[in-house]
Amino acid sequence: MTPLDKVFEQVADGDQAALMRAYHFLADHVLFVLLEQEATAATILPKVFDLPEGKVILAFDTEERLSAFGQGGAEYAALPGRLIAQQLSGTDLLLGLNFGSGASSEVLLPTSVLDWLTNALEAAPVATSEQAHSFHAPSDLPSGFQRSLKALVNKLGGNIAAGLLVGVSYQRPVDADTAHVGLGRGHLLAFIDASPDAEPAIARAVSEVMIFSGLEAAQMDVTFLSSRDRAVSQMLEHAMVFEPEIALTEDTASNSSGPNGSTGGKPAGPPRLR
Repeated sequence: MTPLDKVFEQVADGDQAALMRAYHFLADHVLFVLLEQEATAATILPKVFDLPEGKVILAFDTEERLSAFGQGGAEYAALPGRLIAQQLSGTDLLLGLNFGSGASSEVLLPTSVLDWLTNALEAAPVATSEQAHSFHAPSDLPSGFQRSLKALVNKLGGNIAAGLLVGVSYQRPVDADTAHVGLGRGHLLAFIDASPDAEPAIARAVSEVMIFSGLEAAQMDVTFLSSRDRAVSQMLEHAMVFEPEIALTEDTASNSSGPNGSTGGKPAGPPRLR
């Protein structure tokens, strides 16, 4: 059983959280696309199959599965799932995964899924200038968010000292005529001593983690602080602390880019597999 099999095996009927985890894993996984002819520096021509469901291109999570399907000698291109989805989005082509394997990951992704996945991966963070009023312990977060955040922090490695997840209250105007303010509540994720060059990539990566964990954009803001900032000591009284264990990989940086600030642009939930 491959890693892709394992994540799709968890997608029970109606389990939206497991489905989004599977899509996130698929986006970062390298797939082997069956080609019509050998790829050149300028052209990759996938082999298209006319099936009752529509026109389908095939991709496999291992070279062995592709070879078994093509009975050896098949031309292919190794591409990350996110790039394949982006190239197919807006077309009439479907994506067939691991056809002929009989595995849990043998699925057909319709255009609606590919379009949703592309929109989710392109959702950009939105800058905000709100000032925190007070901090409190985080609460009511999706069960998979903390696990995904821990994995992200590990990937960031030496680009941050730590990540602090805390509940936050903001002062927000409620009456423009009288200048009265109220308290808006949410969550704040602060990265401590982050490399300035990595900040846009980190903000974009957090946006992806939120989307695929089912967290609403309005519930989480992202900021970058120095360990010398007074707010850090205030946050530590209530925060969950995430410390990196491994270094940032080139894939993490190249797959994530965007402005730092509040995360936003969350698309609606993904269509279900058929």
